[in-house]
Amino acid sequence: MDLEKLQQWVREDWEHSSKKQPDRHLQLVYLIEELGEVMEAIRMSQGDKGRKRMRSDIEGEMGDVIIALATIANSYEINLTRAIKKSKTKIIKRHKLELTQSDAIRGAK
Repeated sequence: MDLEKLQQWVREDWEHSSKKQPDRHLQLVYLIEELGEVMEAIRMSQGDKGRKRMRSDIEGEMGDVIIALATIANSYEINLTRAIKKSKTKIIKRHKLELTQSDAIRGAK
């Protein structure tokens, strides 16, 4: 599922839910809670061999994080696809600058 379809699904799910969509501040709390659950699942997966099956839990928790993020994005009318493209462009420019600076430092030696 691409991000635009995900955002549409999240939007429609909230519209048809019997629960009221939480306000923006509470949405952020839920996102942080979901991130904590990812952290806990990863921590548990690092334990004994019996816990190695936790990978599916990590995957599920990451899905919850993405849905929580889509809920926040929808609240602010942010298109996640465009947001990621902006971030990708910024990262590429930063890495090119870092490579250029690194080359300049090596050339100066």
